[in-house]
Amino acid sequence: MGKKRNAFCRKAFLGVLSASLIISGVSIPKYVSLAAEAGIVPEYTINNWGSGYQVLIKVKNDTSKREDKWSLKINKNDVGIDSSWNVNVKEAGDYYEITPMEWNSVIEPGQAVEFGIQGSSHVGTAIDISVDGQSQSVTPEPTQPAQPEPSQPEPSQPVNPEEPNPTEPDVPDVPDKPEPSEPSEAVVGDDWLHTDGARIYDKNGHEVYLTGANWFGFNCSERVFHGLWSANMKNVVEGMADHGINLVRVPVSTELLLEWKAGKNVKVNVNTYANPELKRADGSDMSSREIFDTFVKLCRENGIKIMVDCHSADANNSGHNYNVWYGPKGFTTEDWIEGWTWLVNEYKDDDTIIACDLKNEPHGKFSQAEAVAAKWDDSTDENNWRYAASRCGQAILDVNPNLLIMVEGTEETPRPGFDFNSGTQNPNATEDELKYYGGWWGGNLRNAGKYPVDLGSHQSQLVYSPHDYGPLVYKQVWFDKDFTEQTLLDDVWYDSWFYLQDQEIAPLLIGEWGGFMDGGDNEKYLNLMANFIAKNHINHTFWCINPNSGDTGGLLKDDWMSWDNAKYDMMKKTLWTDSKTGKFVGLDHEVPLGSSGETVTTYYN
Repeated sequence: MGKKRNAFCRKAFLGVLSASLIISGVSIPKYVSLAAEAGIVPEYTINNWGSGYQVLIKVKNDTSKREDKWSLKINKNDVGIDSSWNVNVKEAGDYYEITPMEWNSVIEPGQAVEFGIQGSSHVGTAIDISVDGQSQSVTPEPTQPAQPEPSQPEPSQPVNPEEPNPTEPDVPDVPDKPEPSEPSEAVVGDDWLHTDGARIYDKNGHEVYLTGANWFGFNCSERVFHGLWSANMKNVVEGMADHGINLVRVPVSTELLLEWKAGKNVKVNVNTYANPELKRADGSDMSSREIFDTFVKLCRENGIKIMVDCHSADANNSGHNYNVWYGPKGFTTEDWIEGWTWLVNEYKDDDTIIACDLKNEPHGKFSQAEAVAAKWDDSTDENNWRYAASRCGQAILDVNPNLLIMVEGTEETPRPGFDFNSGTQNPNATEDELKYYGGWWGGNLRNAGKYPVDLGSHQSQLVYSPHDYGPLVYKQVWFDKDFTEQTLLDDVWYDSWFYLQDQEIAPLLIGEWGGFMDGGDNEKYLNLMANFIAKNHINHTFWCINPNSGDTGGLLKDDWMSWDNAKYDMMKKTLWTDSKTGKFVGLDHEVPLGSSGETVTTYYN
């Protein structure tokens, strides 16, 4: 109960390992010498979550010459490969032969190429890799990769209200609000939002529906969106808009925000042949912050809004595994708040960024006496997530009172008769002996009704944001039966978070849900959740755009350009759509969503 994963949490590559390098018939010392001459140095990270794994491999050129037509061999005994991205893989005896695509076949001096492999059969703790390369002193202009046109979804057919589908919920179609409440005074912009009861409204008192997806990478050690090693960022943004994504949740880290605040030129590894827009006027590569600003501009032009999410304290692919918002690399609660207030001040005049998800998945098990665990009560203890969220939210709203403040839950809360000091729990305890209610990381909001987050005079900006997943992420106890929507409501959804909307306490935005379409229980869960979101008009951001999310996959396929039509068709019903026109509805009053969507203004006119 309450476990989030087995060994791996999605989005993470666990720990960088030194590659074990061999060449058949050559001793290790001699190979190291050869590797130095060739100048190709590989590193890798292994992410193993039990039922599958990913290996992210980086190949760096440490010489003063170009490496042309590099290749690798990986021993089959060390890892099984089912799929890959950014490389070609073929089997040759006891090895996999890995060769680059045309666009990444050349590694310039001091530069690196990254790619990944994925599988489900076997992976060890170390992988033997042999490397080959051809040094060249002449550097030709690399060929720019072809960028196919992104696929366009078919618009939904208008719904006949007299003939509802008995098995599918109606496409979300938000009603007007009879008596609008007064929104907060805007800094600059006309797209700021506020709440009343369990709904979110625009400046005119019209109810809006935030329906989007996550795109991660800025939170990781790469400090930039994943996928820009091959994908064109403009195409991805336009594809999201055309597929009805009106809000993108963008994970970052406190460490990255403070680097930006300090004016550090954070260099990132991006394929600028696929992304010529990410070069400066002088031909040099943009920094992490400049790429983020370019992304904000692209979203503004395509009618997409942004929710920034502080995913971890440090810039770390596994940083979200740490239980709380302070600790790693010495970052404090004050650093976390400082990073947020700096970011908010930088973008306070831009209503493209409309929401702040204060911290991803606070968690920790009191039932297992974890050293640091996030709790939710009325104390001022440092690990009290409710108190920290209140402090941070108020500090943000002092800078810009118009932002929505998204607050996630925790992992465990005490059952009646117990508190957070009740000690450990017998792992074999019966239902009557349990001391704590468990849940997904960030998914337990049972105490929010009793102890609400306090945003002072700006309480109308508060939205609660649980996370929820299916059995392929972790087989929680509520999946042990032939589960249905009703059993999920009874066992976890209602008391953990849905009561907040149902009882008109506060709006909800499910910040993460998603997973593989496995033809089994996980796909069953996804369809149940999609139908539940749609019929109850719950705001949400689907996890995720990235295909390299290990235990969920993404809306994009491994080429970072094609959409997974089966998964998209499953979640499409959750996107805000005009039932009269079949068009997707954005959150901007002037710029329509994508090439065929519409504005809030058009929807309500």
